[in-house]
Amino acid sequence: MQHSDNIHEDCECSHVRDKVDEIHRILTGASEPSRGVVVRLDRLEQAESRRNFWTTTAVGAALTAIIGTFANSFHWGNKP
Repeated sequence: MQHSDNIHEDCECSHVRDKVDEIHRILTGASEPSRGVVVRLDRLEQAESRRNFWTTTAVGAALTAIIGTFANSFHWGNKP
């Protein structure tokens, strides 16, 4: 009975090893690193960073234009 238990445990270990290898291939992309989840997540994070920069820049430019327009209209209104 003990011999069959060892065989069963070996099969489970082999199955677990196969699953770990599969997860590793998914995460790293194996022979094509650009297809791995790690690289793809990094690309998403970089894209978000760029998008945040340009959004902040656009909002800042819009606010500057609006404030400048109001300031200019008050300035022109004070001239005789």
